[in-house]
Amino acid sequence: MYRRRRRRPRYRFRQGGQRRLALVISVTVIAVSAAAGFAAAWREGLFPVSAGVQSTASVRPVAEFLPDATVGASMAPSRLPEASPSGTAAPASTEPSAAASIPVGSGSEGMAFVGNSGISDLYVSGFLPDADYYYKVGLNVRSASDTAMDNGTVPVIDELSDHDYSEIFLLFGQNELGWPAPEVFFEEYAGLIQKAHEYCPNATVYIMSILPMSEEASDRNDNGENQQRADQYNEQLVELAKENDAYFLDFTTDLKGSDGYLPADAAADGVHLNQTYLGRWADMIKDRGSYIENAG
Repeated sequence: MYRRRRRRPRYRFRQGGQRRLALVISVTVIAVSAAAGFAAAWREGLFPVSAGVQSTASVRPVAEFLPDATVGASMAPSRLPEASPSGTAAPASTEPSAAASIPVGSGSEGMAFVGNSGISDLYVSGFLPDADYYYKVGLNVRSASDTAMDNGTVPVIDELSDHDYSEIFLLFGQNELGWPAPEVFFEEYAGLIQKAHEYCPNATVYIMSILPMSEEASDRNDNGENQQRADQYNEQLVELAKENDAYFLDFTTDLKGSDGYLPADAAADGVHLNQTYLGRWADMIKDRGSYIENAG
Protein backbone atom coordinates (compact mmCIF):
# COMPACT_ATOMS: atom_id res chain seq x y z
CA MET A 1 0.00 0.00 0.00
CA TYR A 2 1.40 3.33 -0.98
CA ARG A 3 2.48 5.24 2.13
CA ARG A 4 2.28 8.95 1.92
CA ARG A 5 5.56 10.73 2.88
CA ARG A 6 5.11 12.93 5.84
CA ARG A 7 6.02 16.58 5.26
CA ARG A 8 8.09 18.52 7.79
CA PRO A 9 6.04 21.19 9.51
CA ARG A 10 6.58 24.61 7.97
CA TYR A 11 6.71 26.41 11.27
CA ARG A 12 10.15 24.90 11.93
CA PHE A 13 11.60 26.46 8.77
CA ARG A 14 10.07 29.80 9.57
CA GLN A 15 11.40 29.61 13.12
CA GLY A 16 14.97 28.89 11.92
CA GLY A 17 14.85 31.76 9.45
CA GLN A 18 13.71 34.12 12.15
CA ARG A 19 16.64 33.12 14.33
CA ARG A 20 19.09 33.82 11.53
CA LEU A 21 17.45 37.15 10.76
CA ALA A 22 17.60 38.15 14.45
CA LEU A 23 21.31 37.26 14.53
CA VAL A 24 22.04 39.38 11.46
CA ILE A 25 20.15 42.33 12.95
CA SER A 26 22.04 42.04 16.27
CA VAL A 27 25.45 41.99 14.57
CA THR A 28 24.50 44.99 12.44
CA VAL A 29 23.36 46.99 15.49
CA ILE A 30 26.62 46.22 17.33
CA ALA A 31 28.73 47.25 14.32
CA VAL A 32 26.85 50.53 13.87
CA SER A 33 27.18 51.34 17.59
CA ALA A 34 30.92 50.66 17.53
CA ALA A 35 31.41 52.87 14.47
CA ALA A 36 29.45 55.70 16.09
CA GLY A 37 31.53 55.40 19.29
CA PHE A 38 34.79 55.49 17.31
CA ALA A 39 33.66 58.58 15.40
CA ALA A 40 32.71 60.36 18.63
CA ALA A 41 36.08 59.52 20.19
CA TRP A 42 37.87 60.83 17.10
CA ARG A 43 35.95 64.11 17.27
CA GLU A 44 36.85 64.47 20.95
CA GLY A 45 40.54 64.11 20.13
CA LEU A 46 41.02 60.72 21.81
CA PHE A 47 42.96 59.45 18.81
CA PRO A 48 46.13 61.23 17.55
CA VAL A 49 46.07 63.14 14.31
CA SER A 50 49.18 63.45 12.17
CA ALA A 51 50.70 66.92 12.01
CA GLY A 52 50.54 68.85 8.80
CA VAL A 53 53.50 69.52 6.50
CA GLN A 54 55.86 72.06 7.98
CA SER A 55 57.06 75.18 6.24
CA THR A 56 60.62 75.03 4.93
CA ALA A 57 61.21 78.54 6.26
CA SER A 58 60.49 77.60 9.86
CA VAL A 59 62.56 74.74 11.23
CA ARG A 60 61.41 72.76 14.24
CA PRO A 61 63.61 70.65 16.50
CA VAL A 62 63.89 66.92 16.87
CA ALA A 63 66.27 64.50 18.53
CA GLU A 64 65.62 60.79 18.92
CA PHE A 65 68.99 59.26 19.71
CA LEU A 66 71.55 61.93 20.58
CA PRO A 67 74.72 61.02 22.52
CA ASP A 68 76.00 63.09 25.40
CA ALA A 69 78.57 64.72 23.16
CA THR A 70 78.86 67.71 20.88
CA VAL A 71 75.78 68.03 18.69
CA GLY A 72 76.72 68.14 15.03
CA ALA A 73 75.38 71.19 13.23
CA SER A 74 75.00 69.21 10.01
CA MET A 75 72.31 66.90 11.42
CA ALA A 76 69.01 67.23 9.57
CA PRO A 77 66.07 66.10 11.72
CA SER A 78 62.77 65.58 9.99
CA ARG A 79 60.14 65.14 12.70
CA LEU A 80 59.41 66.11 16.28
CA PRO A 81 60.68 63.97 19.15
CA GLU A 82 58.21 61.72 20.92
CA ALA A 83 60.00 61.96 24.25
CA SER A 84 62.53 64.19 25.97
CA PRO A 85 66.08 63.39 24.80
CA SER A 86 68.72 62.13 27.18
CA GLY A 87 70.50 64.56 29.42
CA THR A 88 68.96 67.17 31.66
CA ALA A 89 65.20 67.06 31.37
CA ALA A 90 63.53 70.35 30.58
CA PRO A 91 60.72 71.60 32.82
CA ALA A 92 57.22 71.40 31.37
CA SER A 93 56.57 75.12 31.70
CA THR A 94 57.92 77.54 29.11
CA GLU A 95 56.89 80.65 31.02
CA PRO A 96 59.32 82.91 32.92
CA SER A 97 59.63 82.53 36.66
CA ALA A 98 57.27 84.45 38.92
CA ALA A 99 60.12 86.81 39.79
CA ALA A 100 60.41 88.03 36.22
CA SER A 101 59.66 91.72 35.84
CA ILE A 102 59.49 91.79 32.07
CA PRO A 103 56.64 92.40 29.67
CA VAL A 104 55.19 89.41 27.87
CA GLY A 105 54.96 89.81 24.13
CA SER A 106 51.46 89.83 22.69
CA GLY A 107 52.31 88.05 19.46
CA SER A 108 50.47 84.87 18.55
CA GLU A 109 53.23 82.57 17.33
CA GLY A 110 55.33 81.87 20.41
CA MET A 111 59.13 81.86 20.39
CA ALA A 112 61.65 82.27 17.57
CA PHE A 113 65.42 81.75 17.82
CA VAL A 114 67.81 83.44 15.40
CA GLY A 115 71.57 83.07 15.21
CA ASN A 116 74.66 80.96 14.67
CA SER A 117 75.55 77.30 15.24
CA GLY A 118 74.53 77.61 18.89
CA ILE A 119 70.94 77.96 17.66
CA SER A 120 71.50 75.00 15.35
CA ASP A 121 72.61 72.89 18.32
CA LEU A 122 69.62 74.01 20.39
CA TYR A 123 67.31 73.08 17.52
CA VAL A 124 68.79 69.60 17.14
CA SER A 125 68.70 68.96 20.90
CA GLY A 126 64.89 68.97 20.90
CA PHE A 127 64.55 70.57 24.36
CA LEU A 128 62.37 73.43 23.04
CA PRO A 129 60.31 71.72 20.34
CA ASP A 130 57.56 74.34 20.08
CA ALA A 131 59.84 77.18 18.96
CA ASP A 132 60.88 78.20 15.44
CA TYR A 133 64.59 78.25 14.55
CA TYR A 134 66.36 80.42 11.97
CA TYR A 135 70.09 79.84 11.78
CA LYS A 136 73.16 79.01 9.75
CA VAL A 137 76.49 77.60 10.85
CA GLY A 138 79.11 80.40 10.82
CA LEU A 139 76.45 83.13 10.74
CA ASN A 140 77.39 86.57 12.08
CA VAL A 141 75.56 89.87 12.56
CA ARG A 142 76.52 91.03 9.07
CA SER A 143 75.81 87.87 7.08
CA ALA A 144 72.43 87.49 8.82
CA SER A 145 71.19 90.32 6.59
CA ASP A 146 72.35 88.85 3.29
CA THR A 147 72.70 85.08 3.75
CA ALA A 148 69.86 82.55 3.67
CA MET A 149 69.39 79.40 5.70
CA ASP A 150 70.41 76.15 4.04
CA ASN A 151 66.74 75.52 3.20
CA GLY A 152 65.74 79.18 2.90
CA THR A 153 65.38 81.73 0.13
CA VAL A 154 65.67 85.02 2.04
CA PRO A 155 68.31 86.40 4.46
CA VAL A 156 68.08 84.73 7.86
CA ILE A 157 66.82 87.83 9.71
CA ASP A 158 64.11 88.33 7.09
CA GLU A 159 62.60 84.97 8.04
CA LEU A 160 60.90 86.90 10.87
CA SER A 161 58.80 88.87 8.42
CA ASP A 162 55.17 87.84 7.94
CA HIS A 163 55.15 86.41 11.46
CA ASP A 164 53.81 87.64 14.77
CA TYR A 165 56.09 86.09 17.38
CA SER A 166 55.63 86.97 21.02
CA GLU A 167 59.32 86.44 21.86
CA ILE A 168 62.48 86.57 19.75
CA PHE A 169 65.85 85.30 20.99
CA LEU A 170 69.04 86.43 19.24
CA LEU A 171 72.43 84.69 19.56
CA PHE A 172 75.46 86.28 17.92
CA GLY A 173 79.03 87.11 18.87
CA GLN A 174 80.97 83.85 18.84
CA ASN A 175 81.97 84.27 15.20
CA GLU A 176 82.71 87.99 15.63
CA LEU A 177 85.13 87.85 18.58
CA GLY A 178 88.12 88.17 16.29
CA TRP A 179 86.86 91.16 14.32
CA PRO A 180 89.48 93.93 14.29
CA ALA A 181 86.80 96.59 14.86
CA PRO A 182 84.41 95.44 17.65
CA GLU A 183 82.30 98.57 17.20
CA VAL A 184 81.18 97.22 13.82
CA PHE A 185 79.81 94.14 15.57
CA PHE A 186 77.65 96.23 17.89
CA GLU A 187 76.45 98.51 15.09
CA GLU A 188 75.40 95.55 12.94
CA TYR A 189 73.79 93.84 15.93
CA ALA A 190 71.72 96.95 16.67
CA GLY A 191 70.44 96.80 13.09
CA LEU A 192 69.29 93.20 13.55
CA ILE A 193 67.45 94.09 16.75
CA GLN A 194 65.65 96.91 14.99
CA LYS A 195 64.64 94.56 12.17
CA ALA A 196 63.25 92.12 14.72
CA HIS A 197 61.15 94.95 16.19
CA GLU A 198 60.05 96.01 12.73
CA TYR A 199 58.98 92.54 11.62
CA CYS A 200 57.35 91.58 14.94
CA PRO A 201 56.30 94.78 16.75
CA ASN A 202 54.42 92.80 19.41
CA ALA A 203 57.43 90.70 20.37
CA THR A 204 59.77 90.93 23.36
CA VAL A 205 63.32 90.78 22.00
CA TYR A 206 66.12 89.09 23.95
CA ILE A 207 69.86 89.23 23.34
CA MET A 208 71.39 86.02 24.65
CA SER A 209 74.90 86.15 26.09
CA ILE A 210 77.77 84.72 24.08
CA LEU A 211 78.15 81.19 25.41
CA PRO A 212 81.34 80.45 27.38
CA MET A 213 84.17 78.24 26.11
CA SER A 214 86.56 75.90 27.85
CA GLU A 215 89.96 77.07 29.03
CA GLU A 216 91.63 74.91 26.40
CA ALA A 217 89.50 76.42 23.63
CA SER A 218 90.18 79.92 24.95
CA ASP A 219 93.94 79.29 25.03
CA ARG A 220 93.84 78.12 21.41
CA ASN A 221 92.53 81.58 20.55
CA ASP A 222 91.23 80.38 17.18
CA ASN A 223 90.40 83.42 15.03
CA GLY A 224 90.79 85.62 18.10
CA GLU A 225 88.10 83.73 20.04
CA ASN A 226 88.87 83.63 23.74
CA GLN A 227 86.89 83.86 26.96
CA GLN A 228 88.27 87.23 27.99
CA ARG A 229 87.03 88.88 24.83
CA ALA A 230 83.70 87.08 25.11
CA ASP A 231 83.28 88.51 28.62
CA GLN A 232 84.01 92.02 27.32
CA TYR A 233 81.49 91.65 24.52
CA ASN A 234 78.83 90.41 26.94
CA GLU A 235 79.33 93.47 29.17
CA GLN A 236 78.71 95.75 26.21
CA LEU A 237 75.72 93.70 25.05
CA VAL A 238 73.93 94.72 28.24
CA GLU A 239 74.13 98.35 27.11
CA LEU A 240 73.20 97.45 23.55
CA ALA A 241 70.03 95.82 24.82
CA LYS A 242 69.10 98.88 26.89
CA GLU A 243 69.58 101.19 23.91
CA ASN A 244 67.45 99.06 21.58
CA ASP A 245 64.40 98.13 23.65
CA ALA A 246 65.63 94.58 24.27
CA TYR A 247 66.58 92.41 27.24
CA PHE A 248 69.99 90.85 27.83
CA LEU A 249 69.98 87.28 29.14
CA ASP A 250 73.19 86.38 30.96
CA PHE A 251 73.57 82.61 31.01
CA THR A 252 77.35 82.59 31.36
CA THR A 253 77.58 82.47 35.18
CA ASP A 254 75.55 79.27 35.50
CA LEU A 255 77.29 77.61 32.55
CA LYS A 256 80.83 78.42 33.71
CA GLY A 257 82.86 76.52 36.26
CA SER A 258 84.54 78.11 39.27
CA ASP A 259 87.55 78.96 37.07
CA GLY A 260 85.46 81.19 34.80
CA TYR A 261 85.46 78.79 31.85
CA LEU A 262 83.08 76.24 30.43
CA PRO A 263 83.83 72.88 32.10
CA ALA A 264 85.98 70.63 29.94
CA ASP A 265 83.31 67.92 29.90
CA ALA A 266 80.58 70.29 28.68
CA ALA A 267 81.70 70.37 25.04
CA ALA A 268 83.85 68.00 23.00
CA ASP A 269 85.47 70.90 21.16
CA GLY A 270 85.28 73.29 24.10
CA VAL A 271 82.75 75.50 22.31
CA HIS A 272 79.59 73.68 21.20
CA LEU A 273 77.58 72.42 24.17
CA ASN A 274 76.88 68.73 24.50
CA GLN A 275 73.40 67.33 25.11
CA THR A 276 73.57 67.63 28.90
CA TYR A 277 74.60 71.28 28.84
CA LEU A 278 72.16 72.07 26.06
CA GLY A 279 69.49 70.82 28.46
CA ARG A 280 70.76 73.19 31.16
CA TRP A 281 70.79 76.06 28.72
CA ALA A 282 67.22 75.26 27.64
CA ASP A 283 66.16 75.24 31.31
CA MET A 284 67.64 78.73 31.71
CA ILE A 285 65.78 79.98 28.66
CA LYS A 286 62.53 78.69 30.13
CA ASP A 287 63.36 80.51 33.38
CA ARG A 288 64.57 83.56 31.44
CA GLY A 289 63.13 86.05 33.91
CA SER A 290 65.85 85.06 36.39
CA TYR A 291 68.67 85.78 33.94
CA ILE A 292 67.84 89.30 32.74
CA GLU A 293 70.59 91.82 33.44
CA ASN A 294 68.73 94.99 32.45
CA ALA A 295 65.21 94.44 33.81
CA GLY A 296 63.40 97.39 35.33
